[in-house]
Amino acid sequence: YDGMGRQADAVRAIGKAVAFAEGPERAKLRFEAGRRLSALGRQEEAIREFAVLLKDQPGDLEVRRNLFSAAKAGGHNDLLAQALMEAAGSCEDEVVGIHLVTESAYLYRDKLKDAEKAILLFTQVLQSEAADPRVKLNSAHMLVDLLAEVGRPKDRLEVLDRLAVLEPAESLRLAVIGTAARLAEEIGLSDVAIAKWTERLARNPRDMEALDSLVDLYEASERWEPLAGVLAARAAAGVRREQRRSDLVRRA
Repeated sequence: YDGMGRQADAVRAIGKAVAFAEGPERAKLRFEAGRRLSALGRQEEAIREFAVLLKDQPGDLEVRRNLFSAAKAGGHNDLLAQALMEAAGSCEDEVVGIHLVTESAYLYRDKLKDAEKAILLFTQVLQSEAADPRVKLNSAHMLVDLLAEVGRPKDRLEVLDRLAVLEPAESLRLAVIGTAARLAEEIGLSDVAIAKWTERLARNPRDMEALDSLVDLYEASERWEPLAGVLAARAAAGVRREQRRSDLVRRA
C-alpha cells in the first residue's frame, strides 16, 4: 500500500492488525496508526488512538507529544483534555497522574474557557499529597483568580488560607493574609477579618494596614476594649504626632 501511495488503505490494514496483536506489538501498531492518521489530517481518529495508548502508558512522553500535536493540528483541545483526564484516572503513579490532571486543568482554563471544570481540577491538585509544593502553589494561585471570576468568595477565602501556608516568602504570605482579611470584610465575616489582621499584626507590630483595619473593625462592631488596645498600639507604631495624639485621646 505504501508503495502504491495508498496511505489510507495502509492505515486500515494497520488498524485490523491491532485487533490481533498483543502486548508491546499492539501498542507499536496503534502508535503507527495514530501517527499515520495524523499525517493524513484525520486528527480526531489519531487522537483516539493516542488516547488509548496514553491510558495504558500514561508516562510515555512520545505518546503525549504526538497526542498534543494532533490536538493542536485539529484544534481539538476538548478531546485532548478528556484524554488526559482518562489517562490520569487509570494511572497508578500518583505523581504522573497529578501532572496529567494539571495539564488538563490549564487546558480547561486557557483553551476551553471552562472555569468551573478548571476549578474542580486545580482543587484536586491542591488537595493531592502527591503534588509537588510548587505545583500546589501554582494551582492555588489559579484557583484564587478563577474563584474570583465565578463569584465564589467563601471558597476563595479558603484557598487564600492554603496559599498563605504555601507561599515561600514572608512578604508574600503577609500579602495573601491581607487579601484574605479584606475579602472577609467584603462578605461580612468581621470576626474572620479581625483574626487575619491580628495575625498580620503579630508578625509585624508596626503593620499600619493591619492597625488601621482593626481600628475600623473594632469601632464598627463597638468592641471598645480591644479598640483601646489597638489605638495604643497604633500610637506607639511611629505614626505622625497628630495621629498619635488623636489615638491616645480616643483611647482615653
